[in-house]
Amino acid sequence: REPARRTATAESTRVVHRVKRGETLFSIAQKYNTSVAAVRETNKLRGNTIKVGQRLTVLAGGAVNGGGKGSTQAD
Repeated sequence: REPARRTATAESTRVVHRVKRGETLFSIAQKYNTSVAAVRETNKLRGNTIKVGQRLTVLAGGAVNGGGKGSTQAD
């Protein structure tokens, strides 16, 4: 039996997020209701290092939320 693998569903949306100063993979994953592992896998990242201005593809799970801080739209 193969392990369960998360796939894009009708409830997830592909978003391109541009990294801003002070953001981490964790904060980005939280914003889009997904996991750090999913963001890393989608972008083929080996570690947790990201740079300001870098574009990351994120599969937003369920309702996208910005943690109550402004807009929920990506740049």
